Amino acid sequence: MSQGKTFKGRVVAETIEVRFAFSGKVAKVHKNPGDKVKAGERLAALGTKMLQAELDKELADYERARAEFEIFKIKSRDSTTDVEKYEKTRKQGFLDAAVKQVEIAKYRLDRTQLSSPVAGIVLENSGLRPGMFITPGSYGIEILDLHSLHLRIEVAWSEIGRFPQGAEVKMKIEGKEEELTGKILPLLPYPKKGKGLIRIKLQGIDGIWPGMEGEVKFS
Repeated sequence: MSQGKTFKGRVVAETIEVRFAFSGKVAKVHKNPGDKVKAGERLAALGTKMLQAELDKELADYERARAEFEIFKIKSRDSTTDVEKYEKTRKQGFLDAAVKQVEIAKYRLDRTQLSSPVAGIVLENSGLRPGMFITPGSYGIEILDLHSLHLRIEVAWSEIGRFPQGAEVKMKIEGKEEELTGKILPLLPYPKKGKGLIRIKLQGIDGIWPGMEGEVKFS
């Protein structure tokens, strides 16, 4: 291996876009472009009035189905006819369906809160505002995933052997005095002839942003 070889690259990160699962009226916007978010932190919320009413209705239907099933069991306690058996199966089916309808209503109500799946920074919220009616295909919120920050270096194929997958390397990042440690990620297809793209996952991300230049030096 030759001495003093330096490879320069640039820090990049992935972005994701999250949307509401169904249509509704926006009740609150918790985060705007430039705001930092934690994984699981709320971004925005839809109104819950109609969905809460739907859940209350399904709960009432469940209680009615359960009561009818219990009444039937009491009335047919000593009966063993085929008709009674089938009737019990029918009542049980109504009760099971009512349970599922409650679960579906709860699921929809829970999805009125849109949360970030990653820790990052809100880049764009498509102009989302309280009072707006939205559909699942509109008004996505774009987030920069800070934990996806990595250094990208373009190298000749003859140099690929210096960067075995999973190995740790030391690097310098623009604006950071201390040396950082990174782990080499798997190779991806790269369209440039005779070139490969090395991706190095950064293990420290404080104060590091996409666009910063970095380098790996082999001494």
